[in-house]
Amino acid sequence: MKKITSVLSVLCMLLFLTTAKAQSNDNSLEGRARGAAHECLQPYHNGTYEITASTDPVSICFVQGFIYRVSFYAGPKCNGQGPCPAFPTRLVATVDFGCEGEILAVTCY
Repeated sequence: MKKITSVLSVLCMLLFLTTAKAQSNDNSLEGRARGAAHECLQPYHNGTYEITASTDPVSICFVQGFIYRVSFYAGPKCNGQGPCPAFPTRLVATVDFGCEGEILAVTCY
């Protein structure tokens, strides 16, 4: 019973550390992706739009890690004065990262 408890506690710690690393990795990837997609995002930096990002794993690498895609969306920027404009958020750019963290592709929409 002690062995099972020890193994479970070690697995829980590894899961916690992996999750914490993944969250910091997402922030790092997002920053690098913003730099890579700068030209794609430039038209949306006029104060009318709010740019949001999401980081998603696309596939698993052979040895370790994942291939990630960072997607950027532009939507209405609401400042709390009056009604918010009613146009949807749309995909404006994606950046794909390889197994070693290298930039594979930048796509503007």
